[in-house]
Amino acid sequence: METYARQKVVAKHLDMIAANLIGPPDSGFSADTNRMTLFFADGRKTVLDVMDKDDVAHHILDEVVAMIRGAKTAPAGD
Repeated sequence: METYARQKVVAKHLDMIAANLIGPPDSGFSADTNRMTLFFADGRKTVLDVMDKDDVAHHILDEVVAMIRGAKTAPAGD
């Protein structure tokens, strides 16, 4: 999963991608919870614990907001 996610970040010029582990009974499409890992263009990785899908969505949105705020405070030309 990690190799594929990192390749996708590069190939699609993404700032971040969220990859979920499907297969375990507590993760995936048929479960109420998910195991999610966020991969960033700068090489960072954030592993989220098993949690409710709404909580996963909030974590992803928090990361997006932080990235937008960081972009707005970056000096012009960066």
